Amino acid sequence: MEEPLYRKTPKITNGKTLIDITNIDQFSDSELSQVDEKVITYMYEALGKNTYGKSRRENMKAFFELSDTIFNNDIRYDVPQFALDIPRSEHGAYLYIGNNIIPVFEGIVTCYYRNECERYIFNSDYLILFIELSDKKIIKATIDYSVLADSIACRYNILVKIQSLMTAKLIKIVSKDQSFEKIEIQDKIVRKNRGYRQELSLLDFWITEMQKMKVIEQEYSITFKLVPIQGWENIKKLYWAIDNIYAGIQMAENCTINVPTSFSKIHNITYPCLVEKDSDIPLQEILIYEYEFIPRSSALLKRPKKSRKNNGRLYGNGSVVYAVKLNGNLIYPKSFVLE
Repeated sequence: MEEPLYRKTPKITNGKTLIDITNIDQFSDSELSQVDEKVITYMYEALGKNTYGKSRRENMKAFFELSDTIFNNDIRYDVPQFALDIPRSEHGAYLYIGNNIIPVFEGIVTCYYRNECERYIFNSDYLILFIELSDKKIIKATIDYSVLADSIACRYNILVKIQSLMTAKLIKIVSKDQSFEKIEIQDKIVRKNRGYRQELSLLDFWITEMQKMKVIEQEYSITFKLVPIQGWENIKKLYWAIDNIYAGIQMAENCTINVPTSFSKIHNITYPCLVEKDSDIPLQEILIYEYEFIPRSSALLKRPKKSRKNNGRLYGNGSVVYAVKLNGNLIYPKSFVLE
């Protein structure tokens, strides 16, 4: 007989975890004593007073036998609450935005039900969409995602799709084999989730940073390989580095430049104006993943001002342009021209 589906799925919808057991008798009492107490608590709560006076082994066995009975006989009504955590079936499905004919994601839908309550979880490589219905009416829909693709282009494209999904007026989930009815989710269901606006803001930030990294790749003819970065301070350093390199490419402000007083005597200056050209600049080098960027040129973006301190020295908003070190050579952005 084929193994019950829910036993192949160690995670349940409320976030707790079950151990993947095919035959509890194969485990010793010592091994069973090491099972996470959250799992044991979940089982005991599911069985209620039926646990009284029984050992851990007996209660675990009773839990799995009851689960098997519910699953194998497809029992929906008048069953314990935990029956809603038992996956009943899995189906291939497509996820659409609005009336588009091309799906944005392809994945697997896992179906759960108990009494009049139904749950559907759409799971793709990067996305989990959770839907809960009561009497055929959607009462909750949440979107979770994890985009760990190691290329800028792939990660950017997936993030844009997720952003489109989170801001869509209508989301549709359609079964590949018509095994369940089409599910349509209105935007108000997704928008009412706590933290929705903050999540959108964070998503917009990530997309913006990916756009900047795409520009950096194109300008320097390099390819970043994205790897996980541990620690918030290291993450902040990475985004600071991206912003500085990108600003140099765009000739946007990323520093303050001190200018010789003789500079004020030069007339007919067009800004931005190069101050230092292809030379050593006393600023720190920047490392983005495996690439080292060296500050090599600077430009004054607008007319300098006199400092009230430092003997009236001139200073102004500036932009430092970085060159990337490749095979011992310094490569400037394609759009930057030394004049």
